[in-house]
Amino acid sequence: MDYFHQSVPRPQGARRLDSSPWQSLDDAQRALVTIDDVEAAFPAAIDLHLVDDPVRAAVLAGVIDRGGGPALLLIRRALELDRDPGLMALPGGFIEAGEDPVTAALREAHEEIGLDPSLVRLRDGLGTFERPRTGIPVASYLGVVHPEATFVASVEEVHEIFEIPLARLLAPHVSWQEEWTFDGASRTMSFFADEELLGQNLIWGLTAAIIARLLAGVAPALARRLQGEVNGA
Repeated sequence: MDYFHQSVPRPQGARRLDSSPWQSLDDAQRALVTIDDVEAAFPAAIDLHLVDDPVRAAVLAGVIDRGGGPALLLIRRALELDRDPGLMALPGGFIEAGEDPVTAALREAHEEIGLDPSLVRLRDGLGTFERPRTGIPVASYLGVVHPEATFVASVEEVHEIFEIPLARLLAPHVSWQEEWTFDGASRTMSFFADEELLGQNLIWGLTAAIIARLLAGVAPALARRLQGEVNGA
């Protein structure tokens, strides 16, 4: 399935997998996800500026709760860009000389959506990922954003800013996974699509992989909290 002007380069033999790690949650459970579940899943790191992996770029997975539950900040890249125009992404970009990855992620978020770095409480890193088509290593960081933060899209870089509820991303009809094989090696690819919230925009590739890592941590944290509340009732 192609969305908007995004053509997914599926290899021959790609197959859809039966389920995602978080799809055992029912509708009522997903609706109860909180920012506390996010923080329980990803504790605050001692020093995110120390990075062992060699990376060339960094992104910020910002989660904000304005009173209706936690939502993930996403952008749609400007349509005039030479690289990946119109694609759904997390704020981020290449690391500049003298920067560490987390500083680069916060700088890029400030440049792209006007996010004040002082309004971000960084949690543990989400890991290093490779872009599927280029192999460029990208560091990803989770940040809890102050609910009063405001955003302004960079005209040169960002077409639109989204705040997508985590409860919606956890829904089974929104996400799926596929097994792709490259040069004899299998790789699990994640996808997210929701016409009500995203229109005809598809989330896949690096961005979807990072979101899947986030949800795979949040879902069991939510389940543990709900089970604890049942046992303590």
